[in-house]
Amino acid sequence: MNNALNNRIIAIIIAIVFIFIVFYITGINDANIEAELLKEYPYLKLSDSLNNSITSIYYPADWRGATIFQCITIDNGKKYTISASTKERYNLEILKANMKILKKADNDTIKVFDGSKKYIFLYFDNKE
Repeated sequence: MNNALNNRIIAIIIAIVFIFIVFYITGINDANIEAELLKEYPYLKLSDSLNNSITSIYYPADWRGATIFQCITIDNGKKYTISASTKERYNLEILKANMKILKKADNDTIKVFDGSKKYIFLYFDNKE
């Protein structure tokens, strides 16, 4: 009986260690994906201004990043990672090609237009 209890305890400890290792490795992979993304899609800066159309959206399928981030390419060929939020029920996942995106330099408001629909986001500063 005592031996069976010890075996259960050892099995539980092994399971906990395994789960910890999986979460640790997943966190490292997410950090590596983000670092690679930022090489191609640098963060939009507070000092940047935009008055462009979005030509494409990129979000890695296996990335567990937050939906407040989105990688976009605009009509002049520049690429950005946008970090923003809103108090409404939508997030940056609503972005799609052909939407108009506006941001004034040194302003924390990002406006996105989809036809007659207007979405307003609050810019997050991603200083490192």
